[in-house]
Amino acid sequence: IKSMCFKNFVELNATLSVGGDGSASLWSECFAVFQGPSDFTAAQTECADKKGHLMTVRSSVSHDTFSILLGSLSERFWIGLHLPSGCPDASAKLRGFQWVTGDSESDYYNWAPTFDSSCSPQCVSVSRGDNFTWATEPCDQPAAGYLCEFKEAHSNIMMKP
Repeated sequence: IKSMCFKNFVELNATLSVGGDGSASLWSECFAVFQGPSDFTAAQTECADKKGHLMTVRSSVSHDTFSILLGSLSERFWIGLHLPSGCPDASAKLRGFQWVTGDSESDYYNWAPTFDSSCSPQCVSVSRGDNFTWATEPCDQPAAGYLCEFKEAHSNIMMKP
């Protein structure tokens, strides 16, 4: 398992959560690649079992992690973007797809030039061979593995009233 965290990447990838008791936690993103044939649903379940979710790629910074995590691996790996039902919307940034986190917020997109516009459940994978562009595939087809995202707490501090 190859993984990486942006522990020193606080300004761009951290979230400060303040609890009702005045405590605050600083969270950052960690990513890991898991190899082994898996369809999208199984990959999603495996990430959840590890207390994470399939990787969301909302910025070019997240996109840049592909080359580090996947190294010389050339096969396709699932990320957390899917079209659970309906038809794609070619005019939208995410083309009607949504992240496994349930939203479609993103400042970044990187669709492959050939886009499957069929109205069936589709999921997105990436590979080094395609310069990590987002390729759509039937969700029940196996990919070579998947990329998970985790949140990691860096510190707990007490906020003064």
